[in-house]
Formats: sequence, structure tokens, C-alpha cells
Amino acid sequence: MVATRQDTIPQGQYDARIVRSLFTGHSLFLEFAIIGGEHDGHIIVKPLRLHSSDANTQQEARAELCQICRAVGVMAPKDSSELYNIPMTIHVGVDKRRNTILTYSSSRKQHASPSPGPRRLQLTRADQIEMRPPDWLLRGMLERDTFALIFGDPGCGKSLLAIDWACRIATGTPWRGHPVKAGPVVYIAGEGQQGFGRRIRAWEKHNDVSLADAPLYVAPAVAIPDVSQVAELLTALGLLDEPPALIVLDTLARCFGGGDENSTQDMSKFVSACDAIRQRYGCTILVVHHAGHADKSRARGAIALKAALDAEYRLAKDGGLLLTATKMKDAEMPAPVAMELVTVELPGIVDDYGNPVTSAAVEMIDADTGAIVSKAKTIRPRGKWQDVGFAVARRLIAASEDGQVSIDAWRDGCQAAGMVRQNQHRVLEGLVSRGDLAMRDGALSIIPT
Repeated sequence: MVATRQDTIPQGQYDARIVRSLFTGHSLFLEFAIIGGEHDGHIIVKPLRLHSSDANTQQEARAELCQICRAVGVMAPKDSSELYNIPMTIHVGVDKRRNTILTYSSSRKQHASPSPGPRRLQLTRADQIEMRPPDWLLRGMLERDTFALIFGDPGCGKSLLAIDWACRIATGTPWRGHPVKAGPVVYIAGEGQQGFGRRIRAWEKHNDVSLADAPLYVAPAVAIPDVSQVAELLTALGLLDEPPALIVLDTLARCFGGGDENSTQDMSKFVSACDAIRQRYGCTILVVHHAGHADKSRARGAIALKAALDAEYRLAKDGGLLLTATKMKDAEMPAPVAMELVTVELPGIVDDYGNPVTSAAVEMIDADTGAIVSKAKTIRPRGKWQDVGFAVARRLIAASEDGQVSIDAWRDGCQAAGMVRQNQHRVLEGLVSRGDLAMRDGALSIIPT
């Protein structure tokens, strides 16, 4: 926290922005440039010792970095360059004739100007890109920091499915037997909050899980392509205790503003705004959308939407419900999931005629057998000599009275079929490991399939 010149500026609050950063050893050095006024352009360098043998020093530096991130509204930066050129307010002090930075807070200029100046482009060598496994919000379905969409006909249950996913993530309720890490969820309910309230009560009762104190937040429709409305949304999100894990836009039509869904230009604005929100918080954006008017196999509107998606799902209603993946950018396509809508009577509420009020919830029918299926895929077809060895075992076992054949008899049969002795142990080991044959007490038997 040393000024680049010997002269200092008076203590007080100043608008500033980060213009450069440098990693040296265990420390990150950030250059802050004062914005406006008689000290415009004055540079203060802030060192943050992010790794230290002194636990207190390390903790204080990391807490200060979190404060800086909150001040600029970038809650999940992948690199310090993402903090550049975003106005913030810093409280500057003077210590031993040098300037110090005491606190950081968001700047009014940041909200008035949501489009900061150009950031420095950084090139990363391909072999230095970190490879990470998928970070699932819902295993096999929703990955963190992605852009996803559910589409289907009106009334097919797509909003109920989105509510189910939102409630599971907000409460950490398992999804198809898989654990779920809880995180804040913001649900933009463009089609009315009254119905939403009944639906989440139905989810609570059906799943026997309370939403009390869960970080599930509801907002009215926001025109995502509108800069001023997005700025209001970002201000509201900045008040959360931690950045959202999931933001649901239900529906695209209600969050599209006055644009034309069939216009590539208008759809690209919507996609860009969604990407900006996603990148700012490292969260997943889930859009609920309608199927096409003529072609029910695709979502309505410009193809630019599907091109930008990381994952897309179609929910179809034909007796029950079937969720089918129609796009999975960076993961294996999941198997279709069967589900049904169940009627839930809401406790403690009746209509004007004294009848109980009901809503609906999603009930999963299919078990997730993906782990078993993936293991089955790793089993290769039998090789030439494994086919010979299995055929010999099957012939000898069929002729036996107890459904078994001794290993010695099997070896003799294999040798008669042309298999040399040195291969027989390897072939037998392969047939047993594949699950074709069982070996016990010196005898072989066939495992039924």
C-alpha cells in the first residue's frame, strides 16, 4: 500500500479503479488509479500477501481481496484482470508519509456506468489451462457456471421442474440419490408470484423439506436486455450474503423486454446479458422457455439461443413427463428421465367455498443408473481366444450333470481347440473378470446374464 510517488494525497474517500496487477512470490500487487478531481491518475499500490506462514497476515489479505471483489461486483473472478477498470470507492489514509487504503466499497459511478472501459486482453498458453472435473449443481444435469434451458409446451410442467431444481439447490436436498451442495438461488418469476408461493409450499410438503431460512429468493420479471433493469438486478444480487449458485429466468418471454424472439440481433443481446451475469457471479443461468409453434422438438425463437447454450432439455407430456437432453456441450448426454406430476393438498388453506386448495409437484420415476451403465461401457467385447475359451466351457458344462467343469478339463478342451498352454491362464482370468465365468474350488460355471 505504497504510493508510486513520494507525495501523498489527503486522507478521505476517492473513486478509483484497478489498472494493473502483478503476482510476485506469494503476494498480489494491485495498482489503484484515482478517478477524477485534482488527484486524477494518482497511483496507489496495494500488496496482498495471499500466502504467508503467518496465519493472521494471510487471513487479512484474503479478506481484503474479498472486500475488493465485492466492491467491484465480481464475486467469482478467475483472474485478477477481471477486476480492472471497474469504479469503486476507496477510503485512503496516510501512514508515515505514505498513502494507505483502509476500506473499499461500491461506487455510484459503477451503477451509472455498467459498461466499464476496455479491459486488457490476456493470452493464455494452451498447456497452462487448468483442467477441472465438472462442478455439478445437479449431477448429470446442471453444471455450475453454465447457461442452460428447459423448453416445452404450455402446461407441461417445466416451471414445476425448475422450481424443484431451485428448491433442491437452495436446501441441499439430494437429486435422484446424489448429494447436492446448497447455495443461494434467485428465481425470477415472470408469470406471477402468487402461483409460485403455492408451488413451493407444495414442494415442501411433497418432499418433506422446509424452506425456512433457505437462501431461495424471488423477484418479479426483469427485462434482461435492458441495461438499466439489469443494473437494478445486479444491485439486488450484490446485497446477498454470498453470490448466487443459480438464477432462474421463468420465462424467457417475460424476461425478454420488448424485443423479437425470432430476431438474431435481439436474441444475441439477451444471450450477452445472461453471459455477463453468469461470468460476474460464476453462477448457472437456467431459462424456462416455450417450444416452437410448428416444430415442438426445438425451443421457440432465433437459433442464436441454442448455439449459446451449454445444456438444453425438452420436457414433453404424454401421459407422464419425459425430460430429454437435446444439447450437452461439455458432458455426456444424460439418459431421458421419466417423471410425473402429483397433486398436493396445501395445508391450512381453503378457497371461498371451503374446499382445500391444491398445487402440484414433480415426482421422479426413473432411478439414476448412470454409474452402472458407465461401468458396463468399459467392458470390451471378448477377444478371439476368449470366445474359444468360453465356447469350450459352455460345451463342457452343458454335458455335465452339476453345471460345472473342472479347470483341468477346461484346459484340455482349450488345448484341443488350438489354444497354447501359456495363453490359457490369461484367457481364464479375462473371462472371470468380465463376469462370463465363475471360478470356485477348482471348477468353472457360467454366470447367467
